[in-house]
Amino acid sequence: LRAQDPHFSQFFASPLTLNPAFTGLFSGDYRLSGNYRSQWRSISTPFVTGTVAADFGILKNVISYTDIWGVGVMAMYDRSGGGALTSSYLSFSTAYHKGLDPEGNHTLAIGLQGTLVQKRIDNSKLQFENQIDNNGYNPMIPSNETLVNPKISYFDPNVGILYNGLIGEASNIYLGASYYHITQPTESFMNLTQNRLSYRWTLHGGGSVPVNGKDRFHASILYMKQS
Repeated sequence: LRAQDPHFSQFFASPLTLNPAFTGLFSGDYRLSGNYRSQWRSISTPFVTGTVAADFGILKNVISYTDIWGVGVMAMYDRSGGGALTSSYLSFSTAYHKGLDPEGNHTLAIGLQGTLVQKRIDNSKLQFENQIDNNGYNPMIPSNETLVNPKISYFDPNVGILYNGLIGEASNIYLGASYYHITQPTESFMNLTQNRLSYRWTLHGGGSVPVNGKDRFHASILYMKQS
């Protein structure tokens, strides 16, 4: 099968799964973020996806005050297929935001991310055609299916760029692009070496403007393609 990565419709609330160049770009000393989604609960076992992440700036007294150097770590968990397929991700990212003006109101960043991926198949939760008899699915009938590699692991590098700018005194805009699965790693639970994970690329942007002096209006857009 060819399928897509886990992703979030509220992508703006999950910066480190959208673009590694977002690492370190925030107001404050550090940022903690997390997401949890349980979807399609009408089926027997819902699809569950969750993340937890932390990122912060480093060497603030060494680099220029107009620049930001961020590092971060993120863990993501995804369970699908009635719990038969479980995917775990551990990502480490870094991004350098270079100031483009003397005040540092405009920055251009490049971000790198390395992800350790592990995927596991639970064969006992799979149902095959030859296990269906006149009464329906019968788990006592052997499937005669053998998974050569029920657990696979690989390293997956990603890259992104991001522009962030202040407009006027209180409005801002950002534009970015990211490219995931640079090496298109082999991904197969069988002895099939030609099955490679398809690359994913995104174009995204957004911004915010003040409203009534105390509130802000945020807008964002994303285009993503994979397989």
